[in-house]
Amino acid sequence: MKISLLESFLLQIVIYSVVWYFNEYVGSLLMIILPPIALSILIIAWMVEKIEKSKIGSAYFKHMVVFIITPILVGGIVVWLFDGNLDWLGD
Repeated sequence: MKISLLESFLLQIVIYSVVWYFNEYVGSLLMIILPPIALSILIIAWMVEKIEKSKIGSAYFKHMVVFIITPILVGGIVVWLFDGNLDWLGD
């Protein structure tokens, strides 16, 4: 079963939004932690791909970019909607 980039993007938006809805602190942590980890994995995979070609398709790299962008986008929208006033920041 192949999943398109749009489906992946929308599914991640739903998942991250649900996490943000139930726990702003965990949502904030996901926004801060996941993109750098995914970016480092993408960079390493890209460097290895340039050194030695593999059978990994270009869809992998596209999905990784979506995986990097989506939590930042959802986090930015949530912070914008709450005007930067997250509950856990005031405690």
